[in-house]
Amino acid sequence: QWRQPVGRFSTLACTGRALGFLPGCDYITEQTVLEPGDVLILYTDGVSEARKGKEFFNIAGIRRAAGKVVGEGAAKVAEAVETSVREYTGGRLRDDIALLVARRRVE
Repeated sequence: QWRQPVGRFSTLACTGRALGFLPGCDYITEQTVLEPGDVLILYTDGVSEARKGKEFFNIAGIRRAAGKVVGEGAAKVAEAVETSVREYTGGRLRDDIALLVARRRVE
């Protein structure tokens, strides 16, 4: 979760299987409040575990990519993260990647 306008990045504790991947799965839940301008980034391990040699893209790569465009809207954030993952790996993805980015409108 990226908190605007202060530029604070926080990570939700909830992790697990991709939503809807397997029928009948139990999921851990967590609640958060998105303030106007906040961005929520959900991603699969294909994003965070994308590799350059032995180094992972990880949450730091997501933060860097999102931080450059977070004020420009959800689509730009998703595009920036995907582009950064592809550049980081030299276009050699070892896993599929999925991103869901939501931004609460500033009213």
